[in-house]
Amino acid sequence: MSASKETVRKIILDLDTGIDDTLALSYVLGSPDAELIGITGTYGNVVLDQGVDNDLRLLAMYGREDIPVFKGIDHPSTTDSFSVPPDSEIFHGANGTGNVEIPAQTDRQASQQSSVDFIIDAVRRYPKGELAVVPTGALTTIAAALEKAPDIVDRISIVMMGGTLTQPGNVGPFAEANINQDPEAANRVFATTADITMVGLDVTTQALMSREDTEALRATGTSAGRFLADMTDYYIDISEKESGVYLGGCNLHDPLAAA
Repeated sequence: MSASKETVRKIILDLDTGIDDTLALSYVLGSPDAELIGITGTYGNVVLDQGVDNDLRLLAMYGREDIPVFKGIDHPSTTDSFSVPPDSEIFHGANGTGNVEIPAQTDRQASQQSSVDFIIDAVRRYPKGELAVVPTGALTTIAAALEKAPDIVDRISIVMMGGTLTQPGNVGPFAEANINQDPEAANRVFATTADITMVGLDVTTQALMSREDTEALRATGTSAGRFLADMTDYYIDISEKESGVYLGGCNLHDPLAAA
């Protein structure tokens, strides 16, 4: 049964495009009940420009260059710069996609409009509940949008990947990576009355993508399938190496927020 217009949710993905961000993007593009209206780039798994370049090339790979990409804020709200944490580079590779080349090139550039203004305009444009903003990295850009336009606070629907409630963090006993990038911005977002759904580590560590799954991607025989399989195999390999135990696959952090 195909999705009707009434059931299609408009989505803005706010990505720091590493491996699980790529899987989240792929999932949304392949979902008949989702309409991706734009990607806003942030920092985290990679620096902003690398993430935006990944977004543009991934959209070219999928033949979806109609979807605009916007640049967000490129550093935490309490600092003037950002460098990729060593753990992020280990888990996502230097290029964010497991050091696997995205099989597409593009001359397209990011929009001249900022991520902050795009989010504000989109939230104002659509009725409440029709649009979801899905941040999968630091909340710097989201906090800036809510502060610049207080009128959107009670209109926006945020479904975010970040945080943890019932288990330790992944960058320390009390810290999850996305929140840890800019905890002050996260605090400002959570202190508002915005409609926020938090998909934290308590949820995302319960779902795994296995090598059986990546073989199914590879078996499609497409360049996109091979890319996703090679990229995710890197993620599975490094997850097993760094965790010290065999998990059976890699965690699906960002795709679960997208789902």
